[in-house]
Amino acid sequence: MTNFRSPRRRSVRQRSGFSVAKETSGGECKIKRSARLLSNPNQVTLEFSEQDTEVPELFQDSKGLASFGGYVSASDNLRAHLEITSELNDEVRSESSTTEVESGEWAPLGVHMDIPLDPSQEHFGDLEATLRLESDSEIESIDFFGVNLSAIAWEDFADDIEYEDGLTIRDKFNQRTSLTVPYLYYLNHEVPFPSSPARGADEFVEGQHVLLKSCNRCARFLPTEYIPEKERNLTSFGNHCVSRAPCNHSTFGTLEIVENDSELSDLPTELEDKITFESDSRFVDLHYGYQLECKACKKFYVNGALNHKRNSTQHREDSLRRRAIEVLVRKLLDQEWIYHEFRQEQDEEFDKYIWEKFDKECFKCGESLQSPSEMDLDHTMPLAALWPLDEHATCLCSDCNSRKSDQYPVDFYTRSEILELAEITGLCEEELRNKGINEDAVRKLREDIEWFFEDFLGNDEYQKDRDGKIVADLIVQSIQARIDESEIDLNLVGHYQTQVGQSPSTVSLS
Repeated sequence: MTNFRSPRRRSVRQRSGFSVAKETSGGECKIKRSARLLSNPNQVTLEFSEQDTEVPELFQDSKGLASFGGYVSASDNLRAHLEITSELNDEVRSESSTTEVESGEWAPLGVHMDIPLDPSQEHFGDLEATLRLESDSEIESIDFFGVNLSAIAWEDFADDIEYEDGLTIRDKFNQRTSLTVPYLYYLNHEVPFPSSPARGADEFVEGQHVLLKSCNRCARFLPTEYIPEKERNLTSFGNHCVSRAPCNHSTFGTLEIVENDSELSDLPTELEDKITFESDSRFVDLHYGYQLECKACKKFYVNGALNHKRNSTQHREDSLRRRAIEVLVRKLLDQEWIYHEFRQEQDEEFDKYIWEKFDKECFKCGESLQSPSEMDLDHTMPLAALWPLDEHATCLCSDCNSRKSDQYPVDFYTRSEILELAEITGLCEEELRNKGINEDAVRKLREDIEWFFEDFLGNDEYQKDRDGKIVADLIVQSIQARIDESEIDLNLVGHYQTQVGQSPSTVSLS
């Protein structure tokens, strides 16, 4: 057994629950209508303009940020190209991004850029943005919601604080942008077009209904889904109950309607069936439910990098479970550590092999990496789903690796990138589109359930008490959550009880 030094569990450092924002508890919702374009050719272009816009200084480094983003849903698969341009003090700057939009799904889109500020001059300028949507066939309809062009003015981004690891808030902001676009920008997303299109569309009609949920920290209302099979797709909020759905927790799984643009008789059946009445209030019942904080606030304040109170001890603690699962997977699959195994069999360093295999650049963004030490080795298939680091690993920069996190390849890469990744790694396209847990590892876990609870989790490092919690519990919960998302019928604690006749002593879970 490999031993790890595990830090002492941190005390609670952030407020949470119902008292963070005075305006909202996280349990309110609004029902709005999107703006829809009908019968379009295979390309639609919308242009936006904001004149004489104030650009506040952020992160105390004489720079501001201009941002453009929103939500799009279409009847066909689309490619969304976003471009933003600023003109401030006679200096013109621009930035662009491209996102794949899957048919029938709401896709969050966003792009932003730095704007240098001269302290001796006024920080007012003109912003322009273009949203171009392309399809391989004629587009039947496109729905828009919360499409906004503005300078970022979130007050908590005004200061700059250095972390114990030497990075600043701006550094952390740049590492997390794609995880939280467009709501990262803390703009208004409560109407279809907070920034009206200047050109490109002559007429919009009312589109599909959009359910907006409140954040209990920033008090914004952001788009979510209400159809059960889609509730986990839109990324404004994380789900509250997955393995134990339906969510029966008040505020998380039941949202009070505080504003409704449509009569109840006008609602789609899928939404109308979810509405219940209590006294003079109306509620929407969800299947999985949503967390109280939006994902931006969840990442930046509750447990995210932009929480300036987050320290190195907390970072080490967050990685402990991941490292433990890495060791566990190796033992279940009877594999040596890939670096040692590769050196013995290939007489070559594993990280150097992957770095050269991907032409010494990040596969996702194309950034040049001067040495293997600048590369982050990504598992390709997520470790959280019990897939080990092996010769099919992907070369990513630290930013892209942070953005990918524990996502499956199909959730992070575009269709064309999946095909290219299959060619480079040797994994077939079907494998890269798979969103399943490693069944070989689960089978071994089932077979070796006594060893798992008694020997592996019995290690002293996993039995340390941290404010009433032990690491062994966290390891089991993490693995069980992924098993519950799959079609495998296995309750780890229950299976041990069946085999041994008593509950495991190494965990406190029932």
